[in-house]
Amino acid sequence: MGTVAAPSVEGMGPGEDDDGLRTCYARTPTGAVLAAANVAAMGSSPELVGRMTEEMTAEGPGRDAALDHLEADGAPEIPGGVRYQIRGFRLLDYTGTEASVDVALGVDGGLTGSFVLDLRWEDGDWKVVLTDDGGLGSLPAPVPDLTGYTLWSGA
Repeated sequence: MGTVAAPSVEGMGPGEDDDGLRTCYARTPTGAVLAAANVAAMGSSPELVGRMTEEMTAEGPGRDAALDHLEADGAPEIPGGVRYQIRGFRLLDYTGTEASVDVALGVDGGLTGSFVLDLRWEDGDWKVVLTDDGGLGSLPAPVPDLTGYTLWSGA
């Protein structure tokens, strides 16, 4: 899928359909973390961005705005063949119906940054909650090191 490896855990998710869309996560903290990480990974695949936005974002004005933006401009491309790797995560909040996951990424083996994905349990799966203008609630920010993050294997 795209340029980023996506994690999975037996019994926690995800399921994968024939074109690579990864959905069907457990309603657990682990399921929420897996959903966030897989959304980050699927974002590296322009072929999946449209379906991912349709099926993996929470209903509301943010989803509508994101779909309008994709229809008008198409899926964004990763500049210059940049490759990134999920380096770690922090589960910031979990209630069973909402979760916030901080995902740390490394770019081309170096620079590390992170962003927070807010998730909501909706229609039997974790969905990303977008701002009213269709964006993520958090812009990527630099992270000096991975202190406080749970590292992914190989990170």
